[in-house]
Parts: sequence; structure tokens; C-alpha cells
Amino acid sequence: MNVLTLVAHPQPGSFTYALARAFETGVKKAGHSITQVDLYEQKFSALVTGAEMASWKSGYVPEDVRSQQTMLKQANALALIYPVWWGMPPAILVGWLQRVLIQGFAFESGKQRAGLLDIPAQIIATIGSKDRPGERLFESYFSDLLGVFSYCGMHSHPPLACWGLNAATHQSVRNDYINAALTCGENILISNHSKV
Repeated sequence: MNVLTLVAHPQPGSFTYALARAFETGVKKAGHSITQVDLYEQKFSALVTGAEMASWKSGYVPEDVRSQQTMLKQANALALIYPVWWGMPPAILVGWLQRVLIQGFAFESGKQRAGLLDIPAQIIATIGSKDRPGERLFESYFSDLLGVFSYCGMHSHPPLACWGLNAATHQSVRNDYINAALTCGENILISNHSKV
């Protein structure tokens, strides 16, 4: 089985990439393969143009989007690994979602709305701030993306939120997050996920 993993961080030496490597190790340890897409390295265009939007009605899909859709269709699971910036994923990842998960590919709407991607999904995100439960940051940072997964028929594992990461973060905390990402990779294709 294959896991499509999207990594969205402009610096390959970042902790986001360390988490991606740990996740990949977990996936392989569980006996699966992984297709990792580095959105920044690919220079994936996050912009939906007017012409592209108009072409959705005719069924035309630009080649850069079609190649992403092909990888997703061949995948048995999807993982997104990214930093939270200003409460949301990087624009390049949001653009990927908006351009790739389009009607006719990821969902059908109308009287019988249906998500077309019946696969598990995992979010692994780094967050500079500490969790402040009274402020509902977890919900704020992840509810929209979990809603996208659900709308498209995906089943989400609980997001791995790596809170309080900055230059002063102790290595033991980083190691705990690395181990948690590895476990996410091992479990991505286990059916204990919940439909959000």
C-alpha cells in the first residue's frame, strides 16, 4: 500500500522535514511504500487562475494538477506535514487543496453529495505557540482542514499537533514529537481512524 505525503516548508533543514522523515520511517516499518511530494521543491503553483476555474466545468485539468490527482488516486492514504503560520497551513498547501481537490475528482455535489476519496488522512503540524486549551487553538488550527477531508470522503486520524516549537525547545521534546510522527506513519493504514 502507498501513502502520499505532502510536505510544505520552504527550508529542507526544518523540523517539519525531520517529522516527515520520521513519518516515512514509520510507513516503511509497517511494510508500506511512500510517495513524498515537496511542494516548495516542485514549485507547485498555489494560484487558481480565472481560466483554470472556468475550465472546471468542461473537465479540463492542467497537467500540474492532473499529476497530483493521479498520485492521490493511486494512494491508499494521504498525509500533510506542515508548519502552522498565522493559524493556517502555508499558502502553497492551501493552493494544492483548492486546485487538486475539485468537484468531479474529490467530491460530487448536488442532492446526493458524496466524497470520492475513501482513504485515511493524517495531519502532522508544527506550531510555534504553546497549546492554550481555554483558547480552543486546536480546533481553530485544524477544523477547516478536517472539514475538507470529510467533505471529500476521507477519514481522519487525530492530527499530531507539535506545540511550542522554537529555537529554545529542548531536544527531548523534539524527540517525543519525532517518535509520535513515526507512530503516525506506522498506523496510517490501520482502520482505527474516525470519520470527522
